[in-house]
Amino acid sequence: MADIRFSFKGQEYTLPASMAFRACEAIEDVASLGEMLGWLQEPRFAKLARCTAILLRMAGAHVTDEDVKAELLAAYRDMRHPAVFGAVMALHAVLFDGVPDAMKEGPAGKASEGKQDSPEQPS
Repeated sequence: MADIRFSFKGQEYTLPASMAFRACEAIEDVASLGEMLGWLQEPRFAKLARCTAILLRMAGAHVTDEDVKAELLAAYRDMRHPAVFGAVMALHAVLFDGVPDAMKEGPAGKASEGKQDSPEQPS
């Protein structure tokens, strides 16, 4: 598992790998993965802001949910859609960090041709 890097308002932040699981738990208390995937098409700014603020605070930023929401709304209004997309992708990185490739490719038991049915165990 690697550290997760993302930016907010031009500042770079790093979520240490050792905190990724705890961040994932905190994020999932706000929204499910399925719900978050829908935010790429139809953003839910309050929940996106809450989840993003969790990551930022865990990475050392001094922000409120309201600060993050205001920035995301401004980015969306100003057609800076990569800022909103980046927030969703940072959440995705936390939720899927360390997931073996075989599990990312499809539903359980449906490994791609030539792949094992179960992920390899770390050595």
